[in-house]
Amino acid sequence: MKKYLRYVITALIIVILGLLYSCERQTDSVEVLDAVDASEDMAQETVTLLTEEASTVEYICIHVTGHVVNPGVYQLPKGSRVYEAIVLAGGFSDEADRDFLNQAAELSDGQKLHVYSKEEAATASQNTSDGTATDEGNKLVNINTASKEELMTLPGIGESRAESIIAYREENGGFKDIEDIMKVSGIKDAAFSKIKNYICTN
Repeated sequence: MKKYLRYVITALIIVILGLLYSCERQTDSVEVLDAVDASEDMAQETVTLLTEEASTVEYICIHVTGHVVNPGVYQLPKGSRVYEAIVLAGGFSDEADRDFLNQAAELSDGQKLHVYSKEEAATASQNTSDGTATDEGNKLVNINTASKEELMTLPGIGESRAESIIAYREENGGFKDIEDIMKVSGIKDAAFSKIKNYICTN
């Protein structure tokens, strides 16, 4: 009788342990499901925020031509710089003159960005006065009428120097000769030598 009772007690203990284990498994499953649901909610919120942010971004279209790996029309966020358009077009080709463009200049919608070869840049350097097209889509920059963005396409001319050029011509009635640009603070012989072949006054 004692032996039989011992078997019954052992069986009851096993059943109770089994029930406790089952309950614990169910609790863990619920916690896991809750965690999955929470993760899905967070992912959905992130996607929604990114979608809303993307819808507020303004884009511009730029036509990149010349000596880049993949010339073509590209879309970039408003405020993008020349170097970003070149990267998007696959980068410079081996023949490109990398110093002709001001790669830090800000782009504008509808702009045609031509990357010269070294030979083209040498030819363009000979045209210093009449402001006519030196190659398709490219003109000398008139320092008396150019906007800040246009001035920033010149080699070595950043935003602050472009603003100084505009301020000088407004205060002094413009530039009579291209050499007069050296009267602008920050533009001396070295800087002038980089831009003299790309500017005009009329």
